[in-house]
Amino acid sequence: ILQVNGDALQGFTSLQTLDLSSNRIKWLDDLSSPTLTFLDLSKCDIDSMNPNALNNLPSLTTLRLSGNTQFAVNHGNLTWDSLQTFEAEYCSLTTPGLHGFPNLTYANLRGNKIATLTERSFLRNRMLVELDISANEISDIHAQTFIGARQLTFINLSANSLTRSLPFNTFATNYNLRTLDLSMNRLQSVGNFSILMRSE
Repeated sequence: ILQVNGDALQGFTSLQTLDLSSNRIKWLDDLSSPTLTFLDLSKCDIDSMNPNALNNLPSLTTLRLSGNTQFAVNHGNLTWDSLQTFEAEYCSLTTPGLHGFPNLTYANLRGNKIATLTERSFLRNRMLVELDISANEISDIHAQTFIGARQLTFINLSANSLTRSLPFNTFATNYNLRTLDLSMNRLQSVGNFSILMRSE
């Protein structure tokens, strides 16, 4: 399959899951379905997406783009309130760009080309619970990268390029953090991490 037209799903009035993985699709635009909740576009040839590509998928909660190795356009331009699970492993992303998904609970960005986590990278992801950002090229994390993402319980930063040490207050507002993976980095020290007292 090379192309999926916007009206391709009109005849499916109850469709919930659509698997288009491992096709040669390069572009997704204007796909329409009122019932679709799960869309798998992994291992295609997608290198970019229209910022409005999800507008006609009002029920979509899961989007898979993993294995689109040329997908490098800042997908932060994508915006969809209903999305809860986003998987974009082994693409060519240089920034997390999840701010367009305010109700996201799970994000897998393993194996991309992210080198820096800037201030407030996840500020709008207040519902995010699990974040896998392992096997990237991250060498620098701002002290306020994770501020706002207070529901995070799991952060995987393994197999990156972290050296020296992390700021002691990197996870200061992540009150619910239970699992932090820093393995396979070159950190010289981890300092005295602290979590602030939760304000009532």
